[in-house]
Amino acid sequence: MKKIKKLLAMLLAMTMVLGMSATVLAENEDAATSPATGTAEDKGTIEVKGIEEGATVYAFQVVKAVYEDGKFNSKYQSLYEALKLNDNSTAILDEGLADSLGQIKAGLTKGEDGQWDGVSADADADFGSFTMTASDDGYTKRDVPVGSYLILVEGAENHFYAPIIVSVSYVVNDGESQVEGSSLLISSQTAWAKVIDKPSIDKTADTGNETDTSSANVGDLITYAVTVDPIPAYDGAHPRFNIVDTLGNGLAFATVEDVQKIDPTVTAEDQTDLIKVYVGDTLLSKDHYTATINNDTKELKVDFVKSSGGTKENGYMLYDYNGQSLKVVYQAKITDEALMNSSANENTAKLNYSKDSNVESDDENDPDTPEAKTYTYTFDLSGTATGSEVTSIVNKVGEEVDTETGEKKPLPGAQFTLYTDAACEYVYSGNTLVPDGVVTSGTNGELVIRGLAAGTYYLKETLAPTGYSLNTDVYKIVLEANYKKDSNQDDVLDFWNVEITNTTTGKTDGVDIDHLTSESTEAPDETLNIPNTKLSSLPSTGGIGTTIFTIGGCALMILAAGLYFATRRKTAK
Repeated sequence: MKKIKKLLAMLLAMTMVLGMSATVLAENEDAATSPATGTAEDKGTIEVKGIEEGATVYAFQVVKAVYEDGKFNSKYQSLYEALKLNDNSTAILDEGLADSLGQIKAGLTKGEDGQWDGVSADADADFGSFTMTASDDGYTKRDVPVGSYLILVEGAENHFYAPIIVSVSYVVNDGESQVEGSSLLISSQTAWAKVIDKPSIDKTADTGNETDTSSANVGDLITYAVTVDPIPAYDGAHPRFNIVDTLGNGLAFATVEDVQKIDPTVTAEDQTDLIKVYVGDTLLSKDHYTATINNDTKELKVDFVKSSGGTKENGYMLYDYNGQSLKVVYQAKITDEALMNSSANENTAKLNYSKDSNVESDDENDPDTPEAKTYTYTFDLSGTATGSEVTSIVNKVGEEVDTETGEKKPLPGAQFTLYTDAACEYVYSGNTLVPDGVVTSGTNGELVIRGLAAGTYYLKETLAPTGYSLNTDVYKIVLEANYKKDSNQDDVLDFWNVEITNTTTGKTDGVDIDHLTSESTEAPDETLNIPNTKLSSLPSTGGIGTTIFTIGGCALMILAAGLYFATRRKTAK
C-alpha cells in the first residue's frame, strides 16, 4: 500500500478511534496543484461545520509533512511525543490514540490573557497553531500547511464540542496513491463537529404522599434523587465534577436510626453509607466517589475526583462513564423546625464541573453553576397566615357565655385524637408536633394541629374536661394544596384550603376556608367551635330530694324485714 494512502487511512482511523471526535467528510479539492514533487510552499484549506456562532475555534498542528531541501519526501512527522507514528513515519498507531490526544490537549498551556500559547491568526505560527475564522456555514482557515490538526472549541454558550482531527494532505490525480514523479494535488478537508451536551442537573423529591407529592408530615422521610446528564469526559490535568446538596431550615439528613425505623433490614455504619449513586441502573461502589455530610451546615457533597488513591485517569473516577446519566439518591427528614403553610422547605442541589480540565479553576464559585431545587410543604390548623397573628381554626368551647362578646367561653383541657380513617381505628402518628396523635385544647380553647401533609384526617374527642360530658361527634378534615409553575418551571404553592365536616350530622360546621395564599396577610375569619356540655348535678344535702330518698329507703328496709320474719314462721310450722 502506498504511503499517502496509509496516511489517509490513518487520519480516518484517528477520527473513528477517538470516540469523542467528529465524523469527517473528506473533499478532494484542486485547491492547489504542485509540481511532480510537493514543496514547503504548498497550502490547503480546513473547515469545520456544525459549531454554533460565537464560539472560538483553535487549531493545533499535530502532524506535519517532511521536506528535504524544500521538497516533500513522502513522509510525515509527529510534533508531539505522545503521538507516535509507525516505523516508516507514515501512519499513526491506532492503539492508545485517544490517550495520546488527551495528553496533547492536557499539555497545551494558556497565557495570562487566557489564550493558548503559540496560537495566532497566522498559519505560519509555530507548529501551525492558529484560530479559525467564522464563515457563513462554519469555521474556515485557508493557506494551511500540509499536515493534521487537532481542533478545540471554546466559548460556546449552549454545547460542548468534542476534539476534532482534520487534515491537509497530498494526493495524486486518481486520489489513491502517491507515485514519484506524478503530479500532486492538495486535499483539503471538511469536518463536522460532534456535540457533547453540557451537563444539566435535575432533582425530584418523593414524599411518599399519594395525595400530594409536594407535601409531607413533620417526621416523614423524603427520598431525594439528583440526576446529572450527561457525565462529562475529562482528559486534562484538572478535572472537577461534584454535587453539593444543601438542605433548608426544616430539613435534616436522615440518620441510620431514622431509616431503620422504616426498614429494619438496612445496614449502615454511618449516614454516608445511606447514599446511593447510580450510572444508569448500575449501583456504583464507594471507591468511585467521596461522600461527606455536614449536619451543622446541612450540606452533602459527593465528589467524583479523588486527589489521591484514584485508579482512573487524573483521579477522575467516572472516566469510563462519560456521556451516561448519573443519579445520587439519599433521604432527609422533615423536622420540628419545618416552615408551615405558604413557606416552603427548600432543598438546593448544585453541580460543579470543569469547563476546561486543562486549566485549574474553582468552579464552585462560578455564578453560572447549574442548580436544581425542590420545595416541600407542610401545613397547620392554627390558621396562621403570613404576617398575621395566630387565630385557631378549631376551638373548644363550654356552655358559659361571655357577657361582653355574647360567645361561648373557651374550654381548656379537652383531649382530642387525630385519626387517618373514618372509623377512627388508626391513630395519626409519627409527627412529633402531634405526639401519638393527641391534641389538647389550650387556655383559649384552641386546638393547634401542626405539621400536616395535604390529605384527609378525622378528629374525635377522647377525653372531656372534668365536669363535662364527652362530645362523640367525628370531624372530617380535608386539607388541600394547589400549586403553580414558577419561572424555573418548579411547582410552588399557589393556595391551600381547609374544609371541616361533622360526619355525625353530615354538615360542614362553619369551616370552609379557601385561598390561604402566600400573599395573604389576614388570618382566617372562619372557625369551628366544638361544644361540650356539663354533666347533671346531684341535689344538695338537706333538700327535699334527700328527704324523699331517706323515707323511701326506710320503707324498703321495713318491707324486707317483714318478709324475712314471715318466711321464718312458715318454716317453723
